[in-house]
Amino acid sequence: MSTQESNSEYDFCIVFPAENGDFTAKGKGYVHSLRKLGFDMYAYSGVREDKEIFVLLRTPMNKVRAYADIIDFKMKLDGDVVKRLLENGDSEANIAPVDIKHRPDITHYKPTEHIYAKYSRKVNESLYYREDGQEHPFSDVVRLKLSNLILESRVDGGQNLKIRRYLRSKWLLGCYPLHDKRKKDAIWAEWRQYPRIALPLNLYKDYFGEKNAMYFAFMEHFVQFLAIPAVVGVPFQIAVFALDNYSAPFLPYFSFFIALWAVCMLEFWKRKEKGIALEWGTIDFESAEVDRADFRGQEIDSFIDGSKIRHFPSKTRQGYILQSVVSIVSLVVLVIGVVASIYVIRLTILESDVGAENSQTLASIANAVQIQVMNYIYSFIANALSERENHRTDTQFEDSMITKIFWFQFVNSYASFFYLAFIAESLGDCPVDGCMKGLTINLAIIFGTRLIVGNIMELGIPYVSYWYKYREETKRAKGDMSQAEKEYLLDPYDQMSSSLEDYAEVAIGFGYTALFVSALPMAAAFACVSNAVEVRADGWKILNLHQRPFPKGCEDIGTWQSIFLMLSVAAVLTNAGLITFTMTVFNDYSTTVRFWIFIAFQWVCFSLQYIIMEAIPDVPEEIDIQLQRAAFIERKLIDKVGDELNDDVLGEQAPLEIHKLAFNHGETRSSSSNSPLHGIEASRK
Repeated sequence: MSTQESNSEYDFCIVFPAENGDFTAKGKGYVHSLRKLGFDMYAYSGVREDKEIFVLLRTPMNKVRAYADIIDFKMKLDGDVVKRLLENGDSEANIAPVDIKHRPDITHYKPTEHIYAKYSRKVNESLYYREDGQEHPFSDVVRLKLSNLILESRVDGGQNLKIRRYLRSKWLLGCYPLHDKRKKDAIWAEWRQYPRIALPLNLYKDYFGEKNAMYFAFMEHFVQFLAIPAVVGVPFQIAVFALDNYSAPFLPYFSFFIALWAVCMLEFWKRKEKGIALEWGTIDFESAEVDRADFRGQEIDSFIDGSKIRHFPSKTRQGYILQSVVSIVSLVVLVIGVVASIYVIRLTILESDVGAENSQTLASIANAVQIQVMNYIYSFIANALSERENHRTDTQFEDSMITKIFWFQFVNSYASFFYLAFIAESLGDCPVDGCMKGLTINLAIIFGTRLIVGNIMELGIPYVSYWYKYREETKRAKGDMSQAEKEYLLDPYDQMSSSLEDYAEVAIGFGYTALFVSALPMAAAFACVSNAVEVRADGWKILNLHQRPFPKGCEDIGTWQSIFLMLSVAAVLTNAGLITFTMTVFNDYSTTVRFWIFIAFQWVCFSLQYIIMEAIPDVPEEIDIQLQRAAFIERKLIDKVGDELNDDVLGEQAPLEIHKLAFNHGETRSSSSNSPLHGIEASRK
């Protein structure tokens, strides 16, 4: 069998460093462990025989089935089979026939549609949905998920291969699923037509997993909602430029509109997100999440059920978290110092021959560069701090990273805006026509720089990395490269770090759009166009410039939902402050009156935001109905829980004998030693 032919028979590849054309000592140990786990394996030397050894792997179906059963892995059920089994019932398990009627007036979901339940080898496998032409219900993406869990977990003799750590330390050179050209082409054929047509999210999910697909689902929703303030904001911006008045009296109305728009966007997303999670079978995903491969702990007997678990003391983790907080606060203070120094330099330039307008432009450019550089450096620090805290699951680790990254980026990205909006005037650091023009210039330059530079780096870095690795790999090549070798040259795609970077970029952009919208009403239009272009570019980049990642599940966008909501609330405060204290709209009023206008604007907005959040339920009733159906179907068809006992089931039964009780000196005795009440104490008054 040739290397090229063998590639198509395997699911993923692990690249080991070579030593004199053979595995290193560590590599031999890993390969031995993988053999013990039962993986089908095929190893060969790359075109540079002295540098890499490629090992192609595939998990045997018996291993896939066994592991899915052990961890109660959720899989989609075949709706037609479920309907038939329910209607037939199961007399042996005391389950009566059930005919669940479809009520489109109550829910548009059919009774057996989008039903997910745990996999069990005790039931016939025909119960589970399978793709056309497939002999079993384990699709490629499901098999890759389970293979990754077997590699990284400790369950059932898992290898506990700490892939991210081993890649960083170069003990492994690569670990990635192989691309499927046919499926890639099918995804791109539809993706390239966005935004003319909707994103092919189901195709994408079935190739890359739910975690990555959920990000693009959110982006599609976000871009659609951005179109509303984009259309409204452009005329407002044109009017500001035409009047050359950056404190135009109509701007408060646009700020008020944005405050309500932001909450509507998030509330409708929460509903859409639940529908997506239902259709993808990831509701309650976090409750069944396994331990991280990098989680460290002492093996002990569980406090709950006595089973073997890994335990890490909470007090130790809290100590590490406290140290992280101190580190982050120190870095935030450093950022504030850097921003302050930029504006000290600006004041120096202001007094020179460069002029006021040029001094603000130069300060904004310096601020934009500082933001990009410090965000890049801090990402490594945040990762190291979170690793040290030793969180049990990927979701907990990611939530810790989100908190660290966002709060730092919040200060790093917005410090100069808060200075210009609320501090500069009191220090006499505003031009004659007020601080609003300087704020507008700062926002346009930094927002624009972030969008342009960010997109260039996202596409440029993977391409340069591929070019460099291709040049190095082919210097002393011996023969043609196999598919696995070609994909090794692509840039690795770390789902967790990439997801954090992507969401952080969107959140900061959302902040620019909402927090200081009074200064630049057309910011929403910039964000709408930029995000639409980025969605399309990101799809192409992941398909063509990155190694295929192992698919990961998720049920929602996690802590980012809270961060977007926090920004929506903060936007009310910042815009209320801009309108009443920075703009000149209310300059004719006393400070006291302006203060009360500031309070009134806030609480009218907060009240309406609250009404909107209460009026739009987070979870539609039809999703609750479908979840209850799924729980019922799992009990009946997989757990085989019988119906409640009734007269028809019990049949004719002898009447229950009633025993007479004799009482003597407060003690209770039955007249029959066989009485079910024998030995039970009773008292009577």
